[in-house]
Amino acid sequence: MQEVILDHSRYFCQLKRLGRLTSFYLIFLFLLSGCGTSKSVMKKITQKVKGSRASIPDLASWESVTNRDGKMPETGHAFFSFSPRISSETGLTQAILTTPAGSPYRYEYHLPTGQVYRTERYCKQRDVWRSFKSSLTRPPFHEGFIPRLLDSTGQPQKILVFGGKSIHPFNFDRFSKPVTVKVVGGVQEQYCRHYPCSKQGTWQKRMVLIGYDPLHKDFMGVKTFKKFKKVVDWKYAKSFIENSQGRTSSFYDPERDRGDKPSYRIVGSFEKMAAMRYVAKSGHLFKEKEILTMIKSCDKIYSFLWKASKIFKKAKKTKKVDGNEDKKSFGLFFSSFFDKYGRSYRTCSKFMGSTKREKNMGKIWFFSFLDGAFHLANMGYSYDCEKRAWAKNIAQNNSLFLEKDLCGPEDVNDAFDSAVTTLGILYRNKDHSYQYKTYDFGPGGTHQRIYSWVFDKGKKILCVNKNEKLSHEDTQSSFPNDIRWTPL
Repeated sequence: MQEVILDHSRYFCQLKRLGRLTSFYLIFLFLLSGCGTSKSVMKKITQKVKGSRASIPDLASWESVTNRDGKMPETGHAFFSFSPRISSETGLTQAILTTPAGSPYRYEYHLPTGQVYRTERYCKQRDVWRSFKSSLTRPPFHEGFIPRLLDSTGQPQKILVFGGKSIHPFNFDRFSKPVTVKVVGGVQEQYCRHYPCSKQGTWQKRMVLIGYDPLHKDFMGVKTFKKFKKVVDWKYAKSFIENSQGRTSSFYDPERDRGDKPSYRIVGSFEKMAAMRYVAKSGHLFKEKEILTMIKSCDKIYSFLWKASKIFKKAKKTKKVDGNEDKKSFGLFFSSFFDKYGRSYRTCSKFMGSTKREKNMGKIWFFSFLDGAFHLANMGYSYDCEKRAWAKNIAQNNSLFLEKDLCGPEDVNDAFDSAVTTLGILYRNKDHSYQYKTYDFGPGGTHQRIYSWVFDKGKKILCVNKNEKLSHEDTQSSFPNDIRWTPL
């Protein structure tokens, strides 16, 4: 990051008439603090999120990579605060349960904020693959994830837990501590964005671990996945896995039965060792040192951008800065930052959200707009300054602007405001996009403070009884209409 800061040091130095001699001091401190560490860590984690094969501990060393002495600070973040304590021999591990068995609602974990939020209201539905003849209603298992462990898609490693204590669906204290689970095997879950996915390679795959409560009487003596399937109603469980996360039903027409197309399928099962070996090779297990370094590095990035915004904000108010207007614009500064270090920012946004502990609403909205622009760029969009709108970047060069030569210093300001509107349109089209959540309110909601963008695949459950399902609009929130980007 040294280059981008040095590139813009002259822009900050032009602000001396504002009495902001501290701008150079800020840059100097930032350089001394070791941005090289931030860059290297972000590159490693980002590569893993994209599916590249970064090195991780082998299976035999899993138990020793995390701290058991209580030195890791309690951050209130269930994914990073706890050790998975994985044993390859016994299959025992720690898991955070998000959706309990029999729950009327499904919940997911939001990594940037460390909050759980409601995604679906379960209802009576038919198996989209038509392999299970009866209706599907409630989950026969607890759904959760293994702390500090990412799967091959860069998401928290999913685990389904059978048996165990009955948990009230609205007892949200269950997110505060892990439970001990015994892994018995795993299934390969495949996802299709636009059905039909005719080629095998168009299905995105990941391993879903299957486990049970080691103290439950029904599973005493169960050592293999094959035997486990005979103890539970596996046919129902498999069908529920394939249907519970929604399907492609954007254009559903009851009369023509259009749009009721699959999005998920299970194509294979693995015994314990094979499943754990798979997640070890294809996933990423965060070490404590890595977590602490990332927290520190991301805090520096957020702090730098926030302080930079205040300097440019004051510059806009006074209008007493010498030099070319273009050279002291926030637009030019941010465009350069985006090109050189947007990848690092996206990594921080994914794992260490800027708003999870913030009380400063101005700061929250500032980074919410920034995140919106980054999300669009990550989805293959760039801002068209001539048309003043976000458009698909055919060149796929991950650039903030389609044609930089056509953009002026104020176009970044316009891009931020337009970003939240564009994301709202994409979300309403029920395809891959982001929704903005302030609080997880409404029926079944956790009523937790989020104030962040939440990724949404646009896949919804298709209820047999139309009146049983809450509407899409009723169950979701959106970016507040009264919040606008403050030009810099």
